[in-house]
Amino acid sequence: MFGAPGALVGIITSPDPSDAAKYGTTGAGVVLLNAGVVHRAGPHRLYVNLARKLARNGVHVLRFDHSGIGDSPRRRDDLPFGKSAVEETRGAIDLLEKEHGCSRFVVIGLCSGTLSAFRTACVDERITGLVLLTALLEDPADVDDAVVQQALDRRTARSYMKEKALHSGSWRRLLTGKVSPKKIARVLGRTLLGDTGALPTASPGTVELGRELAALLDRGVSLLFIYGEPTTVLEYFRMTLEPLVPELRKRGHLDVHVLKRSDHTFTLIHDQQTVLTTIDEWLRSKQLAPAPETSCT
Repeated sequence: MFGAPGALVGIITSPDPSDAAKYGTTGAGVVLLNAGVVHRAGPHRLYVNLARKLARNGVHVLRFDHSGIGDSPRRRDDLPFGKSAVEETRGAIDLLEKEHGCSRFVVIGLCSGTLSAFRTACVDERITGLVLLTALLEDPADVDDAVVQQALDRRTARSYMKEKALHSGSWRRLLTGKVSPKKIARVLGRTLLGDTGALPTASPGTVELGRELAALLDRGVSLLFIYGEPTTVLEYFRMTLEPLVPELRKRGHLDVHVLKRSDHTFTLIHDQQTVLTTIDEWLRSKQLAPAPETSCT
């Protein structure tokens, strides 16, 4: 129990001290944020498995429930979730800092948790890394409906071109009228004609978001985006932030990984294992959790 007045519920997975010394990760802490309204175990227990894996590499990991989610009761004030989530995430960092001596932190979020992670990093310089799974770094309510529809069309077109066009069941659905041929023609036509390119003005917040990401990279924060494909959120990323990636990479560490034939929350066990391995290796490579030194014999 932590936070004011001690109402937030979380679980800390701590490493064996010898592991922290072995892997050079003394002082490293990771905070896992709720994926939407999913309990702190994470979708399909993803966070449980991730916490245990990172702890075996010497990292303290705290996964907790924001107020009003899982086992944490609702707040008694009128603070909107966007602000309370940042306040509570900073409280989780405070806890790891005070009780376990952590001095550098990586915050990991999935889906809506990525926005909370991003907003917290913008105001808390103790954060040295962000892992953003299926990231949408803006309020969905601020995204124009036409842009959402275009992202949906892109996802549909990519799905048909890469998977469904070779699947007999898709042709049966088309021939029996269960799928609209006009819709298929429209979305495929837009793709083939190149009408799915980047739209820098697709969202009013895209330019400002690029500036905020640049500021984090300039500060030394490492960024990892992981998406499943085909997903609508990935297509939105491609329409908005992806064109900015080359310039952003000149300022610091920014990596994007796409899991083919995966979904929004990485449901399959194989996909979960890929996500865990990707995060673990990324943390090591960016020296947020350095790999052990080796000696020549």
